[in-house]
Amino acid sequence: MGVALAGAIAGYSLALIGYIPDAVPTAELITGIRSFSTLIPAAFALLAIFAIKFYALTDRQVDMIRELNEASSQKL
Repeated sequence: MGVALAGAIAGYSLALIGYIPDAVPTAELITGIRSFSTLIPAAFALLAIFAIKFYALTDRQVDMIRELNEASSQKL
């Protein structure tokens, strides 16, 4: 699923900036590719940072997760 989504995003991004196969790349095209290859990952990184920052995780929940991890590792 992730690979398909990544391919679709890449394809739509190239179409959006006017990529034409087998054509000489223009300065605008190169700038567009650089922008998409840095801005999209940066946007997702910021979303991840906000999700982690505002995720409320109490000490009790951490202890419960540790106990579950220990119990499942003992079963193996």
